[in-house]
Amino acid sequence: MTNTPICLNNYIVLRDGCYCVDGAKVATPTPTSGYYIEDLPGLSLENLSDVTPENTTATDMVNNMVYFAAALVEKQVTAYLSGNGFDLNKMGYELNVCSPTSNYSIPVALERGLRISRYGLNSPQARIFIENVRIKSKTAGNTTIYIKDIDGNVLWSKSVTLVADVETYVTVGLHFLPEIIFIVADASTVQLYEYNCMGAVGCCGKEAKANHSLSVMGWDGVQNSYIGYLGVCARLDCTDENIICNWLQRLKLAILYRAGAMLLEEWIAPSSRINFIKNEKDWAAAYVEKWNNLSIEYVKAELKNIENLVKQDKYCYKCEQSFKTIAVLPS
Repeated sequence: MTNTPICLNNYIVLRDGCYCVDGAKVATPTPTSGYYIEDLPGLSLENLSDVTPENTTATDMVNNMVYFAAALVEKQVTAYLSGNGFDLNKMGYELNVCSPTSNYSIPVALERGLRISRYGLNSPQARIFIENVRIKSKTAGNTTIYIKDIDGNVLWSKSVTLVADVETYVTVGLHFLPEIIFIVADASTVQLYEYNCMGAVGCCGKEAKANHSLSVMGWDGVQNSYIGYLGVCARLDCTDENIICNWLQRLKLAILYRAGAMLLEEWIAPSSRINFIKNEKDWAAAYVEKWNNLSIEYVKAELKNIENLVKQDKYCYKCEQSFKTIAVLPS
């Protein structure tokens, strides 16, 4: 798991915790897993507050423990899958798409560039990887390059200074989850050269779908075109990034018990502010072991089911011969 995925927001919550939106207190959200941390015996807001680090809240501590627990459970599952022959990280063939022509446009109040699509490859683990973007202007000037989703949300941006008649390479080096992304530049202050996006690379439509490759088309600020205003080096990858999001309903008890064990470990840590009597400390230590073991057992119980689900991903993990990839190490 890389950055904390959105799918874990409010996954397991503190029933009596303090939840806020834009600084205003709101009602405790309904956990998407169906579980509150207090469903585990012995855990409550009061005793969790006793071991909460300074400058944080019991609610935040529970959230963090759930994230860490999910990451550990994910590692168990991916280790099993890797050990059973699944390449969870694959790098597709790199395509240098669209080449500059001798034609250029006048400044216009539009964002122009490229539209890139996975064209129906609906694997939950397929990602569009952008290595770099190329841009060329007839005149020197400053502009901003954006990568946006279909709703216009900015996923990445960078301001660039262009030299007249010199193609500039802008490094991106990121994966993007949306099935369709737009790579565009502000065309209001520069005279962007047109790029030819029609050729042997297979820019669009049925050919891209048959090859399980990316569909790349020009974008004139209003509609698709074979004429683009940027070039791009891109590929279609398969990654294990946040792969646990596909299995959360199957792994909810495993994550719940692992999070509970991690919270109990905070209780009996040497730095704990709780003054245990011996039988309470013995109870907590016993339940750390018990809950960790239960977490492992719940993971084991779902491994075959998860393996069967992964096999249904015919683009990334089943029909490998139809997906032009080479194995790579996870980032």
